[in-house]
Amino acid sequence: MVKAETANVGFLQHAARKLTTTVLSHTVFRSERTDNGHGIDKAKEVLRQGNGLIIVINHFSLKDPPQAINEVFLHREMGSKKVVAPVAYHMDKDWYHKLGKIIGVTLTPVVTENSVKEGKNNGHKLNEGKIEYLNESTQLLKKGGVVVLAPQGTRMSYLGQPDKPIIGTIMAGAKKNGLEKFAFLFMGFRVEGVDNYSDKKVRGFNLLKKYGINIGACLTNHELMEKAGGDFRAVDRIAYEELRKIVPPNYIGKVTSAV
Repeated sequence: MVKAETANVGFLQHAARKLTTTVLSHTVFRSERTDNGHGIDKAKEVLRQGNGLIIVINHFSLKDPPQAINEVFLHREMGSKKVVAPVAYHMDKDWYHKLGKIIGVTLTPVVTENSVKEGKNNGHKLNEGKIEYLNESTQLLKKGGVVVLAPQGTRMSYLGQPDKPIIGTIMAGAKKNGLEKFAFLFMGFRVEGVDNYSDKKVRGFNLLKKYGINIGACLTNHELMEKAGGDFRAVDRIAYEELRKIVPPNYIGKVTSAV
């Protein structure tokens, strides 16, 4: 019970979230949700028990992580918890962190492939900041908070295959830090009316476009590890299998390159 309390946002942060979702859910973050497997119900129960939750999303646009955060805010059990989310180094702004403080979201900058490709990494190496993100995530999970995770690591026009063992790394680190139980909620995004995710127009914020959100399975770390045969190196493959079930069919197959 102590863990759940220490992960709760304060009254003012909760009020700011309510105001934000009331205004933006009908404008910037318009969406339609499908949850045939009742993954959200299980995720809420995980949080009620004082355990942490990781929201696992696909990532093709700038809007994806904020959309996931908005979805978290819409549900009482999730919306009362502090949140940790990554932000690409080249997209990081001071005002993001100021806003994050108001609404109880900690943003951790990570140098992504796009940061390097666009020459906006300022000499920082690829994946710099990832350790800080993982540490922040593990500490919040121990308190029963919520973490947003895009395992692809950068905006991509296809889901592809896991080549970065990010989920396995988190699970191994959690075990090392004595974190016994937490869960993963899989969330698949699509943009209504979009058939081609390799179109560079889709990689932006899609400001006025409505999102479709497919809620997938909610698996505890033990359930995910069981599916992976007890192998930390295999959990990312299982996670991608769960994502394939809920992302658009035309987003699964690999195209020529990341965007």
